[in-house]
Amino acid sequence: MDDTRAAPITDDLYAVLGVECDADDARIEHAFRVLAHRLHPDTRPPDADTEPVDPEVFRRILAAYAVLRDPLARRRYDNRHRPTHLADPGTAADPAGTAEGFAQLALELHEADGVEGTIRAVVDFALKVLACDYAGVALHTVDGSDEPAPVADPSVLSQRRPDWTQEVGGLGVRSVLEVPLRTRAGAVGVLCLYSTEPEAFGPPEEAIAHILARHASIALASAQREHDLWEQADGRKLVGQAVGILMERNSLDADQALSVINRYAQETNAEPGDVARKLIDSSKPPARPCPHP
Repeated sequence: MDDTRAAPITDDLYAVLGVECDADDARIEHAFRVLAHRLHPDTRPPDADTEPVDPEVFRRILAAYAVLRDPLARRRYDNRHRPTHLADPGTAADPAGTAEGFAQLALELHEADGVEGTIRAVVDFALKVLACDYAGVALHTVDGSDEPAPVADPSVLSQRRPDWTQEVGGLGVRSVLEVPLRTRAGAVGVLCLYSTEPEAFGPPEEAIAHILARHASIALASAQREHDLWEQADGRKLVGQAVGILMERNSLDADQALSVINRYAQETNAEPGDVARKLIDSSKPPARPCPHP
């Protein structure tokens, strides 16, 4: 089923379900059928429909009823005018589905290709589960804060970061949730979630964002460590080649050649591998000119 299909906002759902404490089974059953037709106009009208309700449609009806009973979910539903909480399991309104989603995320993070692939998996999960409009991962924290800061309106931060607030507000962002990514070794970065609706991030979203941040912190730290190891290995290979070039060109022994590379790296505030790469590139013979016909 198409989760992006338009659905009634909460006020319409109230009218459709006719939720009352003393509603009998027949009225609820009729309301279910009416709502099914509202959500899926291609089905026949309720009065003409004598067949049992499709199980998938029935599940979505129950999800809609749960939305009506949750004030926070109702407000978010009205703000977005879309069936965020009628989607498949794995949203902030579905703890069981969210747990299953985190299990799947763990597999995806394990199979992710490098730092970029890990970030993509984290962002995709945040967009799906937390229903935010934008998400991202910054690999360097700005202020080192340990606590996330849910923002109901950007003006709340006007005295703290006025320039940032004005710029973000101009993009239509009205709620921000930033959760630090940390391991025991230190800060990894920060998970940033943005919504175009005020008060989009409540306690359920904050709780899930914290869990996501823990998964992301470990996965990103591991991916970054692997990336650094590969870079170190490549750097050692380059330094070895550069040492050979200096030994041949300047009649130096290995220790003297390595000392030259390290000293130049310190003086230029560069990595030895980068110095070695420049030396190797400068030693390559020029390209052979194309012969004239």
